Amino acid sequence: LQALPPEPIRFPCPDGHETRPRPVAPPSPKGTQATRAQGRRDSLSAPLPPGLIPPARFSHAAMRLSRQKRLTRSSDFRRVREQGRSHIGRLLVLGVLPAENESSFRVGFITTKRLGPAVVRNLVRRRLRSVLTELGEDLVPGHLIVTVARPAAATASRDALLKEWRWLARRAGILRSSVPSSPPPPCADSSAA
Repeated sequence: LQALPPEPIRFPCPDGHETRPRPVAPPSPKGTQATRAQGRRDSLSAPLPPGLIPPARFSHAAMRLSRQKRLTRSSDFRRVREQGRSHIGRLLVLGVLPAENESSFRVGFITTKRLGPAVVRNLVRRRLRSVLTELGEDLVPGHLIVTVARPAAATASRDALLKEWRWLARRAGILRSSVPSSPPPPCADSSAA
């Protein structure tokens, strides 16, 4: 057998691929980061077509649940599943366990791979966190809450998730508005009639 001569090493030309279109504007003196940021600013300041609503500005800090309000240990999730009550909806399953030693509520989210890829699971988690930050002040303290996203939650809007979570929380009796208050005082006029 005769050995073939080695092929010469090929390097790309310094100007890039010959068929690729050349940029119209010269590169920014500050580098590619500056041009990307400028492009984002231009796209955000451009007028929107009629009928489109601009994206809401939010801070990630506002959507953050403090560590004291999160379920982090698997034993807590297991305890809610085994000892708590489940309330099932079309988009979510809400597991609730009263906990006497809790001064506030604690919440955990379960988003399985049935929802879709990580991008979708993270989106659903962000939406659920925003629901909890909105309704957090209305929750009765002293509960462990686990929210399980069902596959239909992957395509649901935040408003749909909010509506269903509120409905399930009312059924579970953990919203202040759903907790029965003391009975109203009897009417003095009704006994005289």
